[in-house]
This record gives sequence, structure tokens and C-alpha cells, in this order.
Amino acid sequence: MRTRAATIGLAAGLLLSAFWMGTPRPAAAQTVESQVAAAADRLDQDRSQHLDLIAPRYFQRAVQRLTDARRMLQQGGKIGDIQKRLADVDQALTQAEKLRDVGNLLLMEPLAARSDALAANVP
Repeated sequence: MRTRAATIGLAAGLLLSAFWMGTPRPAAAQTVESQVAAAADRLDQDRSQHLDLIAPRYFQRAVQRLTDARRMLQQGGKIGDIQKRLADVDQALTQAEKLRDVGNLLLMEPLAARSDALAANVP
């Protein structure tokens, strides 16, 4: 039979190993990299919907903050600082997206003409 100390030690070891195995340990850099990629995808999607023309100030702010986040990530910056820049990207794009419907209504014809010119390779 096992002694009480051995049983307690075994139980503690099992609990500790279960804790370490069951606790997700995200690779912080990988998570931030995926967040940067997601922000870039959102920016590209919003650009395809002409938000760079509908809400240029908000859109430009998002581009600049994303550029800052990428630079900081490449230089090994603090994850919190990078995530702050990504939050700024999100906030700017959210503001731009709020203007999408009104902008599309007001700029419908010019946006259509621009799309046609781009499709025809006219500068």
C-alpha cells in the first residue's frame, strides 16, 4: 500500500500536470501576427468597398496604425503596444464603415465611373 505522503505527492503531481496540459499557452507573437493579418485583410476588404474614398481620414488613420503595428512587430516591439495600434485600426475602420451606406448613396455614380475606368485600364 502506498503511504499517505506518496498518495498526496502523486495527486499533486497529477493536478499540476493536468493544469499545465489543460491551460492553453498561446504563442503571443503568433497571436499578434494573426491579429495583424486579420487587420490587413479587413483593410483590404474595406478598400474594395471604396471606404478609402468614402471616409479617407478614417481609412488613412487605419493604414497608418497598421503600418506602425507591422513595424513594431518586425522590430520585436511590446505586444501591448502592437495591440494598441491594432485597436486603433479597428476603431478607425469601424468609424469608416459607419459612413459606408451614406457614402455609397452620395458617391454611387462617381464610384461606378471610377470602377469602369479601372476595369478599362484608364488612368
